[in-house]
Amino acid sequence: MGTCKILKSEYSKVLNLIPQSPPMVMIDELMESDEELTKTRFLIRETNIFCHNGVLTEPGLIENIAQTGAARIGYNARINNKIPPLGFIGAISDLSILLLPQVDTELISTIFIDHEIYNASIVRAQIQNNELLICECKMKIFIQIK
Repeated sequence: MGTCKILKSEYSKVLNLIPQSPPMVMIDELMESDEELTKTRFLIRETNIFCHNGVLTEPGLIENIAQTGAARIGYNARINNKIPPLGFIGAISDLSILLLPQVDTELISTIFIDHEIYNASIVRAQIQNNELLICECKMKIFIQIK
């Protein structure tokens, strides 16, 4: 698997990678994806369902990480001419939220693949806002097997 670039103008392609649809979409661009990491970009809009009092709340940060994982799974499926499978958060550990980001700022989220076993991925995740680390955790993501 190689590196991936999706242009901002191709937003609809992101929708083809993840199972969520508006208003639950928490990524705008798949910036990079390979065997070791996946990186996404997201502009926080005031109309986002996870925004409250001008900031993106904790559930929004967690969903952003999960969708970064979903984009990786979806990208891998698409380059292999398959339909992206559904994924589920199995567990979250070592969650640290250092700052709730404000509306109209951009998040860069990165997941680092620690292990992949059968239908499970164990990842380390971090979210940056203006190059400042604002959130990190470990997450287990399970893929639905048909």
